[in-house]
Amino acid sequence: MNSGVVGVSETDNEYIFKGYTGSEYTCKKSAYGSNTFGYSMMSVLIKDSAGTMEIVESMPEDIMNMDWIISK
Repeated sequence: MNSGVVGVSETDNEYIFKGYTGSEYTCKKSAYGSNTFGYSMMSVLIKDSAGTMEIVESMPEDIMNMDWIISK
């Protein structure tokens, strides 16, 4: 969970997501997904969001071209 993704960059092996508050999260390209605890927490959030959130089962092919700026 994060304050909102405002940008993403990449290296050969990783994506680096930049958060609204300046935090950065490094995610390995070869390890997309979640553990059981993370998945169950997301499932609760999705249920509580009344359909405004969803779990994406695979990494989008155009991740570097997405508009990551989320307005508050």
